[in-house]
Amino acid sequence: LLGFDDDKAKVFDIAIQTGAIFAVILVYWQKIRSTLIALPNEKQAQQFALNVLVAFLPAVVLGLLFGKAIKAHLFTPVVVATAFIVGGFIILWAEKRQKRNPASVRVHEVESMTTMDALKVGLVQCLAMIPGTSRSGATIIGGMLLGLSRRAATDFSFFLAIPTLIGAGVYSLYKERALLSMADVPLFGVGLVVSFLSAWVCVRWLLRFIASHSFVGFAYYRIVFGVVVLATATALLDAVDGPLARRSGLASDFGARFDMETDAFFTLVLCALVWQAGQAGGHGEHVVEVHRQRVRHHLTQPE
Repeated sequence: LLGFDDDKAKVFDIAIQTGAIFAVILVYWQKIRSTLIALPNEKQAQQFALNVLVAFLPAVVLGLLFGKAIKAHLFTPVVVATAFIVGGFIILWAEKRQKRNPASVRVHEVESMTTMDALKVGLVQCLAMIPGTSRSGATIIGGMLLGLSRRAATDFSFFLAIPTLIGAGVYSLYKERALLSMADVPLFGVGLVVSFLSAWVCVRWLLRFIASHSFVGFAYYRIVFGVVVLATATALLDAVDGPLARRSGLASDFGARFDMETDAFFTLVLCALVWQAGQAGGHGEHVVEVHRQRVRHHLTQPE
């Protein structure tokens, strides 16, 4: 809609991601400010800063080691849909566990977290590298399973988002620096401001919501949506690659190419559905891109 090519769209993503991070910083500004002021002298502030750093590091290390391999092999509709379904059941498990056994909650405030708690949450955050897994969802639900209260897990997830997403944004901006142009500043600025305002509203709403609600509704949404996408993907790909090909006996180059292009078309449609869900942790866009390139490759091959 904006007329961007794929590379320019990546730079625009960085702009809107930056706006969202500014919103998180604003919502938690009092805590951030008090921590920075107390950091030189107060042990509690030092422990909190250390916890955020410790939780941040696993994503950096594993992201650099396995990021390219994950994008190359896991960005498919089946993987995304499966992650939606499995994630939904994990959310139900976490909510049921805390409801049946309130004593399992041992950390009610982020200030009470230990370094080991932070490391475990940081490791859980790495699951968000799997397409279809939300970063915030993984850290919040993972924190709850590790003994954090719903509020403490949510707060720490947002604090952890600040260095994680800033780091990812700076790294992406450096890689795409050749695409930066002063002519794009007004449009990128609008995207940043709109992202900031919408994220500010959403974060404040979520913090009020979790005070009196669970994530059960979101869990059922993930399960239903994942099942629909998985069933549709399986049916369409089986129709194209399985019985249809066997019955028709397509052995010619034209038949094989038609089969691949049809498979890619239907897969692209399914990826668009995943992208529209908006809760795939940003992975839907990459899924669409992988399969768009697949279509281009096969359409440009000589007969």
